[in-house]
Amino acid sequence: NNSKSLGTQLEYRPGKNLLINWNTYTGNERSLLTPTFRTRYFSDLFFIYQVHSHFLMTACIYGGIQEKDNNTSSTWWQANINGRYQLSDKISLSGRVEYFEDVDNTVIGNNYLIPFSAGSAGLCLNLKLGDNALFRLEQRSFFSKELLFENTQQDFFKSYSMIISSLTAWF
Repeated sequence: NNSKSLGTQLEYRPGKNLLINWNTYTGNERSLLTPTFRTRYFSDLFFIYQVHSHFLMTACIYGGIQEKDNNTSSTWWQANINGRYQLSDKISLSGRVEYFEDVDNTVIGNNYLIPFSAGSAGLCLNLKLGDNALFRLEQRSFFSKELLFENTQQDFFKSYSMIISSLTAWF
């Protein structure tokens, strides 16, 4: 769409080991893919805390409201906590626990016939490859009270696990 949007960011550092960041977004989300959408309001608040030189923790909570054509609106939200422990200059371990809820399937998509509500947890091994590359091996599991997760045989489950690897390079 061609509508204007507004985003803000407020950053506060009460000490050398803590960063608090608040972001907001307001804008028209109507498009060919979402013709009933109107104004979206979104906000997130996150904290980064350097516990000591080898251990970093991050926590975040965000949520949004999506207005629609028929004077209705939908909400979604997410919360997570992450930790990373630096074993050496090149190797670190990290973990993540999160929960996401989108009961109207506004941002998760229309493939789900039931309200989407799920948690996840993951563990990562991170290997720094030189000054501008990172290899990551991650085990991630998802959990729900509903049968949300589908396998290749089109069976549905309340939990799902996977192992993912990635190579990231930056220039």
